[in-house]
Amino acid sequence: MFFLILPEDTRPEPSNEILRCRCFRPGKMSTFMTSMPTREIVNLLFSHEATNSLRDSASLSAMRRDQTLVGDAAVQTV
Repeated sequence: MFFLILPEDTRPEPSNEILRCRCFRPGKMSTFMTSMPTREIVNLLFSHEATNSLRDSASLSAMRRDQTLVGDAAVQTV
């Protein structure tokens, strides 16, 4: 799982070791069939990023607009 800040129109492209790629927002995590550790990693990552971004409200606005995660085959979107 990777954390990236991407423009809204970005499309993931699987290559090399990544079999399937999907971009998703943290609120969509509950709709995916994933392991509990994967869900916890996502929760920790975004709670950490939100805490750090509160120091700069402009960053928080940009994060809410552009933030996505790109997952590998461990994140199965069904």
